[in-house]
Amino acid sequence: MSGAEFIEQVETIFAKYWGGHVEVVTTFFARPRPREQLLQWLDLQLYKEIHVVPRHLQSLMEMYESLDAGMERGEYEADAYELADEVHHYRLLADIRELITG
Repeated sequence: MSGAEFIEQVETIFAKYWGGHVEVVTTFFARPRPREQLLQWLDLQLYKEIHVVPRHLQSLMEMYESLDAGMERGEYEADAYELADEVHHYRLLADIRELITG
């Protein structure tokens, strides 16, 4: 498989995943929702973002043990950034919820 074919395959997979995500969000926000329902949606999104953190931290700790001796630094860094993204998304959504509820 060439590099271009690989990139095309990855983009196709991402388009399917993100397309579904976009469709769900677009459908949900296509009409006005009661405040309580919006808060429930936010709570579900908050959970989705933060519940992976303990498992991801454990994985990073295990990978740390083999850093430079089997675990590539770039791979470790990528996983750490992925964790940071989850925490960042959680904080943004939590800030929005706090703005709404006071």
